[in-house]
Amino acid sequence: MHRIGLHAALATTAVALALTACGPSGDGAGVPGRSTAVDPCAGVAGCAEVAVADVDGDGSPDRVGVARQKVESSPEITTLVATRNTVHTLTLKARGIAYPTPAEIYRGAFAISRAEGADLALHLVPGRGNAEQFAVVTWDGAKLVTLAPPPYVNGNEAVKTTDFWYLGSSHGTQHTVKCLQPAEIALVQLSAAVAEGVPVEGGGKREEDRFTFVGSGWQASGSTNVADTSYSYSFDAHTAVFAGCKDVGRKP
Repeated sequence: MHRIGLHAALATTAVALALTACGPSGDGAGVPGRSTAVDPCAGVAGCAEVAVADVDGDGSPDRVGVARQKVESSPEITTLVATRNTVHTLTLKARGIAYPTPAEIYRGAFAISRAEGADLALHLVPGRGNAEQFAVVTWDGAKLVTLAPPPYVNGNEAVKTTDFWYLGSSHGTQHTVKCLQPAEIALVQLSAAVAEGVPVEGGGKREEDRFTFVGSGWQASGSTNVADTSYSYSFDAHTAVFAGCKDVGRKP
């Protein structure tokens, strides 16, 4: 377990429920057995169960739900994780027009910051020509919290935030996440050789900045920068940003 303490004004609650049976997910290779947890979506409007994954890192499968609710003008996205008889929740206010369904919002369960327990990736708001708004939900001791992104390097941190990961394709660059091993990732930046019909000086390149999660934060662990001409304007951030990570969850 790690301590993060970087989340901002988020609603995090734990709700005890009676034991009952109740998006894209992986093949379940990292999920042991059948989950006996309660239904995370019981009585929650706009909620759908999206995956089964070991989120708290105790070796037992947990049930994962996502709820999208519109409160006044701002959509609220709530992640719900049922661990046995308790449902833990974390609510984020999307900055923009969020994806309409839980299945579209949920992107998978990945070993991003921990050797034990999965982190949950959410795609909250499509970029529509700008950076895409993602969030990663992790486990901190006994509750859900947001996982802050690694620091962006070489002048690329357009937005400083602890709650959201701004990734995707915009202005001639594409950002993706590659999971190297549990608690170690690479932020990959691919740049175009031609921008708006004009050749870019130096041509296209691929930069991979590696980070390891240690204690309560990210530490830089190396970087590579090579020529690359694979940039494509058909890039789909919704499916590609976390394509370099193996989904350790499974469908409910």
